[in-house]
Amino acid sequence: METQERLYEPMQSSDIGELAAALAKAQSEMEGAKKDAKNPFFKSDYATLYSVWQACREPLTKNGLSIIQTTGNGGDKITVFTILAHSSGQWIKGALSIKPGKTDPQSLGSCITYLRRYALAGMVGLSPLDDDAEAAMTDARQPTKTSTKAPESKPKPKDPMKEYLDSMAKAKAYLKQLTGSDDIYYSALKYFDVNHANEMKDMKKAQELLKQLRTFAAEQKKGGGHEADAKDSESPGDDGEKFPPEEN
Repeated sequence: METQERLYEPMQSSDIGELAAALAKAQSEMEGAKKDAKNPFFKSDYATLYSVWQACREPLTKNGLSIIQTTGNGGDKITVFTILAHSSGQWIKGALSIKPGKTDPQSLGSCITYLRRYALAGMVGLSPLDDDAEAAMTDARQPTKTSTKAPESKPKPKDPMKEYLDSMAKAKAYLKQLTGSDDIYYSALKYFDVNHANEMKDMKKAQELLKQLRTFAAEQKKGGGHEADAKDSESPGDDGEKFPPEEN
């Protein structure tokens, strides 16, 4: 009954003007959460709770915003309550419930993580992401065997925008490692009249931007940047690719 009663409580403070202004600023600094995990059943990529937090934690904190998530259990459903709080004392609350497919501890933990991830993304305005929702809602689905011979896979065509955004993410991390801040990265973006990498639509300008960042990174490392003695293996990139890559 306690969870049911909480669902009918007020969903926000009497005034949210300062909170709304702070959230608008935070959202202007957020970029999409990286899809850092794979769903083996749907063969798709999705962003974990950690990735969603990484995408929004710093912008929220910089603007006096915090997230509080608690859980409740009403009947056969699990509920996650999410509060977006502002340093002024203003707040907004949301609730997301789901009926788990199983009730063992591992399934319940997966269900809570799933609810927290979606509730957090929805509360701060991050884009919808691919996920493994079936792990929280239903029993694991067994893949259907149709043939013992694996079909021949055709190489996927390269997506210039995806490659550009991946390179920009590595550039940002690498430059911060060298200089200790993001100032150079954002200064370069502003020079090309954009605030975030995903706002760049002209691929020719995008390549020019990357070229300038590569040149600066190479000069900084050669001249002894913030962490010029860092090992190459510590350079950013899940696939081990270093930034800046070697020019052909």
